[in-house]
Amino acid sequence: MKIVADDKMPGLEQWIAGFGTIAKVPGREINQAMLRDADVLLVRSITPVNEKLLAGSRLGFVGSATSGLDHVDRDYLRARGIRLADARGANADAVVDYCLAVLGLMLSRGDLPQLPASAGIIGAGEVGSRLTQRLRRLGIAVKLCDPPLKEKLARSGEHSLAARLLDKDALHDCELLSLHLPLTEQGPHASRNLLDKDFLASMNKSSLLINAARGGVVDEAALLALAKAGEAPLCAFDVWEHEPAVNPEMVACCALATPHIAGYSQRAKLQATWALAQQLADFIEQPDLQQDQDSLHLQANLQRLKEPQAISRADSPALWQSLGSALPLQQLSEDFKQAVARSAEQGMSGAEFDGFRAGLLSRQEFCEMPAAGDPALQALQRAAGFAGQSS
Repeated sequence: MKIVADDKMPGLEQWIAGFGTIAKVPGREINQAMLRDADVLLVRSITPVNEKLLAGSRLGFVGSATSGLDHVDRDYLRARGIRLADARGANADAVVDYCLAVLGLMLSRGDLPQLPASAGIIGAGEVGSRLTQRLRRLGIAVKLCDPPLKEKLARSGEHSLAARLLDKDALHDCELLSLHLPLTEQGPHASRNLLDKDFLASMNKSSLLINAARGGVVDEAALLALAKAGEAPLCAFDVWEHEPAVNPEMVACCALATPHIAGYSQRAKLQATWALAQQLADFIEQPDLQQDQDSLHLQANLQRLKEPQAISRADSPALWQSLGSALPLQQLSEDFKQAVARSAEQGMSGAEFDGFRAGLLSRQEFCEMPAAGDPALQALQRAAGFAGQSS
């Protein structure tokens, strides 16, 4: 069996090599010729997987070490009978850490005058449900919006939980709004430009908008126009339209701008490769049996959403300072903004965009960091996702 894999996926030798011969290739360089005699393709989000790439191949299995699959033409794979595997949830904790670190940094810098009383989350999947769980443990009320999930719950008779999922317009007054939904182009719940001109204009300009989902879910042109008029909310963006050729003006107008690194950690990447290895093993043993992963993930997500709210709010400057300093986001943002400004005329290259990630391969997630400080602070840090007491 020949396996073509993105060379930035750790764990290939440990968990994938036993299935066949691996050809490791930079993700942006994978092409049709490489796949003509390949049986398995393993990619990340930077490789578009479609007819143009796969035509003429004999592939039977495509695995994406990601949760989002907007880079994959699923209809084409289905028509060809090619099994598709993903790594949903593998980087979810890393993305939640990123969001809490952003909130901590904005509070510590004074960009946000106080801890938000309410947070809106659009998308209640792996990331959204975990962020909801942690924010509630810290005493922050959460409003959730997820139209596809609401529809699914209503059909299955989960009416009480479905009723807790609100329409998008019920979230415009939240002091924190965080996006965790896939980018979809068609259907009744298409998410392209979900946050349009009208919604963005309805947001309070002192609120914080975090986008760690996909660039296309926000109308960047509308947001940029509001920013130029001084009417935009405070923005912390990790994802952009037309990556890696991001809009320099859009990057410059964000209070925090990072190059698609929210879910980027060694732990997350290893978990993603392991998830694909398990699904590849299932495929080899039972090629005609598609494992039902959807229901397992759905039940875990719903269980998180049902967790009760904490009694008191975590109004501890020491907590938010520790979360804000857990990731080097301020320096990363400054470096990224400068690089985008330098490359404004010719556009940022894929290699330069990806280069920012290399320095984060050693990034630790909160669950790998010991809580520290007095007992009260340690308890709050554990609620935010830190490990147990330091020695």
